[in-house]
Formats: sequence, C-alpha cells, structure tokens
Amino acid sequence: MLAAVVAGLVVASGRLNNKTTAGTPTTLRRETTTTAKPVPPPAVTASLVGWALPVPISQALVLPAAPASLLVVGGETANGQTASGAFLVSTASGSLHLDAALSTGVRAAAGAVVGNEVLVFGGANRLPVGTIQAFTAPGVPVPPATTKPVPTKSVPTKSVPTTTARAKTAAVTAASASTTGNLPGARAGAVAVTFDGRAYVVGGSNGAAPDASVISTTNGVSLQAVGTLPVAVRFPAAAVLGDKLYVFGGETLVAGKWSRTNDIQEMDLANGHAAVIGHLPKAVTGAVAVDLGGNLYIAGGLGTGAANGTVWGFEPQAGAVVAQATLATPVAYTGAAVLGDKAWFVGGQTNGGKLVGSVQTLQLAPPTPTTAPVSHHHAGTKAGR
Repeated sequence: MLAAVVAGLVVASGRLNNKTTAGTPTTLRRETTTTAKPVPPPAVTASLVGWALPVPISQALVLPAAPASLLVVGGETANGQTASGAFLVSTASGSLHLDAALSTGVRAAAGAVVGNEVLVFGGANRLPVGTIQAFTAPGVPVPPATTKPVPTKSVPTKSVPTTTARAKTAAVTAASASTTGNLPGARAGAVAVTFDGRAYVVGGSNGAAPDASVISTTNGVSLQAVGTLPVAVRFPAAAVLGDKLYVFGGETLVAGKWSRTNDIQEMDLANGHAAVIGHLPKAVTGAVAVDLGGNLYIAGGLGTGAANGTVWGFEPQAGAVVAQATLATPVAYTGAAVLGDKAWFVGGQTNGGKLVGSVQTLQLAPPTPTTAPVSHHHAGTKAGR
C-alpha cells in the first residue's frame, strides 16, 4: 500500500545525462600550504539499517525532521518517473506518510529548512527547472492563508505570480507546496547548505553547462549573490565548516564534455572569495558531505565505472581527505541528512545505475577503551610501620 502511495505521486520524466569521463580542467588554483600538522578527523562507522523504503529511489532531497524522522522529497523512481511527494519517514521503523505535495515533481533538487519553511531549489523534471518551492516544515503550526507579495530581488530572476501561503486544516492531511520565486536560471544537481540562518545554493546545471554562482536566501523570495566557484560543477558534495563552504568533486565541462573532477573548493562566506585548495584521491560525482561533531565526511559518489564505497574524512588544514570507513552498499546520488549523532543516506544508485531503497547510517566510532596503568602501591602501608 505504501508503495502504491509513492507510485501515485509521480509524474513521467526523462533522465539526466550522467554519462561522464574522469578529468580535471585547467584552471587557476591556490593550493593550501601550511606548516601545521593536519589533524585527522575522528574515526567513523557505517552500517545498513534494518528497513528500506518501499520503492527504490535516487536523487531525492533528504532533510532532518525532529524528533526522529527524515523528510524525503521528490527523487527519481526505478521506472524513470519523478516523485512529487514529500514523505516523513520514521528512522526507527521506516514507516512513512505524506507530509506535503510539491507543485512540480523534481529530482536532483537542492533544499534546506530555513525558519519555519522547507525550501526546494530547482531540480529536474523532464528538463532542469529554476522554481523555488516552499512548504511549512513538519511540526510547525501553519498560520491562516494569506497573500504574500514578492519583493524586489537582489539577484535577477524570472517573475512569478503571487501565491497563497500553505495551510493545513482538519480535512487536509498534507500541505501543498507553493512557488515563492525563481532562481536566476534552471538548476539541477545543486546542493543547499545552511549557515547563520541562510540557505546557500551551490553547483548545479541548466542541462547544457554547470553553474558557478553561489546564491543565498533567508526566505526563498529575496536572493543574494555570494560568490563564484573557480570550477563550475553539477552534482558536487558540499558542506559548511565554520564560516567556510567546501565543495567536493562533481562534474564540469571539459572540451564540451561532462567530466568528473576531484577538486576540493573552498569559499569564504564572509567575502565570497573561493579557490581550489586540494584534491580527492579520485574524481567522483554525486557524492555527499556531512558534518558529524564538527568534522566533515564525504561518502559515496560515482567514480570511474563504479559507485564509490569509501567514506573520506576531511582535513581542512591540508585541503586533503583520508579514508575512514566503507559503506555497506556503495552508492551515488543518495540523499543525505544529519539527525542527532548520525548521518542518514537514503537510496541512491549502485553499479550499473541500479536504484536502491536501502538506508545506511554513518556515525562517530565509540572511543577505544584504554587500560588504566597498574599501581603497585599497597593501600594502608605507612613508612616506619
């Protein structure tokens, strides 16, 4: 029955062209130089949970939803269709129910929870789109429906009609997402991260070329330009550490062909300055980056002819990574979210492009117990006794 619910909320679509070759374009780079010894990130463990989604899915947006749920939005199903539902999934049992219906079904969308709203940026249906969809975050009371004008944007965007805010009533079991605005252009395969109350959208492509611009917003309506990546990419992994945005791998255009890259890029969110600071051990696209305890880890992705099963820990001082763990199921284009002390990886593609509904976790390894030194002092012994 659950599978039927998911299947009932999809619309026909084509696939993004994911056929690529490995390579690194020629570009100006600033490699990290430091005399300080890099500090290796803590060890982590990866495992497969005991439940799976009722249907395989890839390129879904996954966000944390308290207290113990994941929000799985859109994505591509095994029959090549694009899902249009946002489902709450229990991390304990895998049970799910529909929380919201997108106005346009998308896969390979970026998204973030900002304030009381879930913002969904771009993605692809039959073709990449530039719409920004929004609905009330799970568990947040919805105010009465009102008309919200669209203010002037700092970044040029396509104009959109004023929409009506979302509302939940006793007769409605799921919210309906509304379109709050548009990105400057169509963008699929982007990543959204949050920092200091803002969502930052990085990477992505209009289908013909990758987008190097990084933009931010607090509401999905007013957009601000932040900076430009030295290497434009789609399907990168990205995360924030401190006030720095780090972008790992992805696909870029080299001589007119999509090519995987192993670049590690850094952007200072305070001033928008960006540079290539290092490289992954191999070029990957469709990987994910997560923050566990103030440490960044990069997992999965598509390498040369196979899904990557290695989990790398990031050493920002050196602009390098170190292998830390191995995924139970190597996947690319998985949806990732951090909830509590665990990162959750939902679905994705394995070797041969096969879609899976399996769910994996990553967490910091427990500290290694240490043996207390043996004392040879005998209690009760006093000198001269």
